[in-house]
Amino acid sequence: MLNKFLDFIILSLVFSASLLAASFPQRIASGTVGTDENLLKLLKGEEQRIVALSTFADNSKYSFVTEIPKSVKARVGDNIESLLVVNPDLVILASYSAPEIAQQLKSAKVNVQIQKSFGGIKDIEDNIVELGRLIGKEKEA
Repeated sequence: MLNKFLDFIILSLVFSASLLAASFPQRIASGTVGTDENLLKLLKGEEQRIVALSTFADNSKYSFVTEIPKSVKARVGDNIESLLVVNPDLVILASYSAPEIAQQLKSAKVNVQIQKSFGGIKDIEDNIVELGRLIGKEKEA
């Protein structure tokens, strides 16, 4: 009887963990170079959750990304179609991104999060913590 009870507890915990993981976005698109860098660090080993990076991700003049996983093929910029075609369940933009893009994505029922402050180290830290919360990587953030 005790073994059945322990099996039930273990199964319940596994099921709860899988439900929790599924509640976080599984198709994330980054519209900014800073988010590109942070997502790749936070989702190390889970890069398949990233469906697109910004058009600057590959440009060493702007980006510190040294290696982009082959699974992340799409690049997005100011083109709404390039974002919609990858079918994201979360798009991260910045306050300096074109506001029309965020509005069009929201109209298409896409979850859009806008990082607003970039005035200093504290703002950047806050953005990383917020990103971690959004994608289920609070501890890593």
